[in-house]
Amino acid sequence: MKPIATVGLLLCLMLSPYAQKAIGRPRFSDYPVRQIYQGKPIAPILSKDQRWYKTVIRQGAKSKVQFAGHYTVPVFGCGAGCAAFYIVDSKWESL
Repeated sequence: MKPIATVGLLLCLMLSPYAQKAIGRPRFSDYPVRQIYQGKPIAPILSKDQRWYKTVIRQGAKSKVQFAGHYTVPVFGCGAGCAAFYIVDSKWESL
């Protein structure tokens, strides 16, 4: 075996335990919600494709906040054995 290949193999073997360490999965407690939006939800802005489901999305957007402090998740059926959802921001803020 060539010396360069031997050194490369030894480096790989020495560093492999460090490359295998897992950081761990994120937990909900890592991302706490500081405030839950209580105001009147805004009407969602729909794209051309989303207009097929405008009634379901608009009705779902009026429900209570379900996710991350200001999002709702309207779920609807789209045929036998099919379900879909949208994530709607109840308090859209421009950046």
